[in-house]
Amino acid sequence: MRVLIMTVAASIPLACARPTSTSTSTSTSTSPSTSTSTSTSTSTSTSLDCASPPSYAHDVAPIVARRCLTCHAPGGAAEDHDFSRIASLRARAAAVRARVASGAMPPPGAPALAGDEAAVLIRWTGCGAP
Repeated sequence: MRVLIMTVAASIPLACARPTSTSTSTSTSTSPSTSTSTSTSTSTSTSLDCASPPSYAHDVAPIVARRCLTCHAPGGAAEDHDFSRIASLRARAAAVRARVASGAMPPPGAPALAGDEAAVLIRWTGCGAP
C-alpha cells in the first residue's frame, strides 16, 4: 500500500514581492513483509523583484527608526543587535528577514508592522540589503 500526502501553501503575497511558495511531500509505503519506509522532502522558492530595491535612506531607515530602535540600539533591551548602524543591520539581514516574515518581530506586546513596512524590510533584506 502506498500513501502520498502533499501540501502546498502560498504565503500572503506582499506588494513588493512575488508570491512565495512552499511545498512539502511525504510518502509512506508498506510492503507485505511489514517493513515501512517513509520519505519527506521540503522545498521553498522565493523570488523578489530586485531590479529597483528599496533605498536604505529613504525607505528602510525611517521604518527601523520608528519600529526597531527602541530595543535594537545602545541601551535597548536588544542592544546586542544594534540596528542604529547600517553595517550591523546588514550583517543580520537574513535573521531580520526571517523574523519579520514569520511575524516574530516585533515581539508580542509591541505594535505590529504595517503590511507595507514588513514588505519593505523583507524586500530590502531579500535583495541583499543594498
